[in-house]
Amino acid sequence: QAERNTENLCEAIKEKGVLMITVAFDLADQQTRTRLENCASGPGYYFEAETNADIAAVFQQITEQLSGPVRLVR
Repeated sequence: QAERNTENLCEAIKEKGVLMITVAFDLADQQTRTRLENCASGPGYYFEAETNADIAAVFQQITEQLSGPVRLVR
């Protein structure tokens, strides 16, 4: 039931307005990739990386996405 619990947790977090960014790193299992993709806040917030160079590029992309105006909400 761990998979269902993870899916429920992702949905609950997103319902609170939290931006969910997920990264599949060196992950062959398609079901897990799909679960991570669905957990992300949208297509632009799910990334796949196979190598160390890929993961560095992914984190650079994430940094660029988050470098815009940031608004903290309480």
